Amino acid sequence: MTAVTATDPATAYPLLTALANGTPLREVRLDITLATPSFHGQSTFVIRPGVIDADALELFGFAECMFLAAAVAERIGCGFALIERYHASDGWKPTHVAAHLPDGLLLDIDGHRTLDHVLADVRAIGPWPLRHRMVHTWPEVLPERGQSWRDTLTPLVAEMIDVFADVLVEAAS
Repeated sequence: MTAVTATDPATAYPLLTALANGTPLREVRLDITLATPSFHGQSTFVIRPGVIDADALELFGFAECMFLAAAVAERIGCGFALIERYHASDGWKPTHVAAHLPDGLLLDIDGHRTLDHVLADVRAIGPWPLRHRMVHTWPEVLPERGQSWRDTLTPLVAEMIDVFADVLVEAAS
């Protein structure tokens, strides 16, 4: 398990720090409920900011990966690897999004990995035809979600995602 190591969480994450009320951020529990369940059918998650555990892996690996990729991309100034799978009923649909780092590797909740590794993980969960594209901006990832990844999130949830992005970027450095 990895936990946030920011030297001044109060400055970096003011909403979470206020919610923590003096306890470490990793002990804050955020109950997240998704309207659309994750790939594995999970719709409720207990998330502790920056703690990569089973709920965080499910949320950011199989449901809301695009937001984490966007927060990482925002910090590094990079684009995205957009992995899509083909559905006979409605064509190509996004399946996974990771930050595409300047070194050519991808960064997602599972860490710093090659495109082949990420594609193998996606293939392991289903026999779909896959394709990938490298895109540069959030609207290219999900145009229906606004001009910024933060547009459809509450400030507290966006801050929680910021913590995870900081943890991943620090670990990949």
